[in-house]
Amino acid sequence: QESMEHILIECSIEGQSTLWNLARELWEMRGQEWIPLTYRVALSATLVQIMKKDGTINVPETQLYCILITETVHMIWKICCNEDLMQWHTKNEVHSLWIDAVNRQLTIDHLLVNKKRYGSRVITKAKVLSTWIGTL
Repeated sequence: QESMEHILIECSIEGQSTLWNLARELWEMRGQEWIPLTYRVALSATLVQIMKKDGTINVPETQLYCILITETVHMIWKICCNEDLMQWHTKNEVHSLWIDAVNRQLTIDHLLVNKKRYGSRVITKAKVLSTWIGTL
């Protein structure tokens, strides 16, 4: 039986490495250095804080990192838990699935700007733009 650590980090199936490479590439598009991936990093992505040079938290970078890691972990889990293990996803299929997941998150963020609809849960347009700038 495969452990979660094996599935997320160690597994050599095509989809796993492709997904991590996509996350790393998008992260590096922002001019950020990729944090070496470990099992602990993958599971604690929501706790990671990306710091500015002055020692304060870089909120947009922290948000983007959290999105990239959690979406990638979720996608790897879904692919590896596919009931039809005889039909692995191709590299292109995995790429498309990941792009769709990230775009879905961007769409959610965009929708949450609507103050009439979301009231106190609204997020600012500036926050959405600062999170996603340089990735589109």
